Amino acid sequence: TNNSLDLDYVARLKSLLRDNRARWHSEHLAWSNLGGRFSHDLLPMPFTRASVRRAAETIRALRDRLEVDVAIENASYYGHPGAPEMSEIEFLEEVLEAADCKILLDVNNVWVNAQNHGFDPAAFVSRVPAERVVQLHVAGHFIRPDGLIIDTHAEPVCEGVYALLDHTLAHVGDVPILLERDGNYPALDVVLGELRRLEQIRTRALAARRTVYAHFRYAGCGTLAIYPNFARQPARVPGRPEPVIPIDGSPGYRGFLRAGAPEETLTVNPSAD
Repeated sequence: TNNSLDLDYVARLKSLLRDNRARWHSEHLAWSNLGGRFSHDLLPMPFTRASVRRAAETIRALRDRLEVDVAIENASYYGHPGAPEMSEIEFLEEVLEAADCKILLDVNNVWVNAQNHGFDPAAFVSRVPAERVVQLHVAGHFIRPDGLIIDTHAEPVCEGVYALLDHTLAHVGDVPILLERDGNYPALDVVLGELRRLEQIRTRALAARRTVYAHFRYAGCGTLAIYPNFARQPARVPGRPEPVIPIDGSPGYRGFLRAGAPEETLTVNPSAD
């Protein structure tokens, strides 16, 4: 809320954002001060409805003062304060909805939390509202001898995070990706190699989710988008003919209409005709 904001700092931040023509500002969905005492670490908010209300009020107040969108970043955490009332993804969903804000999705933090707390990272990402995502973060982490994973930004990106980034891009589309490195800096060619790997993943993921358009040959039908991975969908045409439909101007595809209008979908498979 306004009472929890440092209004002098917020005023200076607003000036900085304005001078740099920033379209949004991000903050971690976490807390780090109490009674004027600050913690170096980002501490987890309780996954409770009271925390949802408090976070949403603060985010809205900050957005109103900054006059730009506010994006929250999912944080890594190693223990929950008290008994949670919901899961992390449910907490995140409720804050995003209540605050009507954006999200800076940290893919590494999803992976770290999933490994430490035992949930499916891909399922987590799939529940994040894609239209709210403004940026993605990837980074490396440290694995302690006891197996606990610490979000350090000081190690190479692991294969699990690369794979989760691929899944994330398929879900959210083309948004900026930031590679974070805060220590144990390698040679420049190593960093450039990680950047090239990220670009390869981005290019492949975006190609896989291309959206094309077709026109039904049925009278009265308009243009319909074919959704990502359309070629993998089964061609089932209960009681209907199979119209040949040009796909994005390219011949060699046969389209199939699935019953269930108006929520019907179009599926296509390669065809020799």
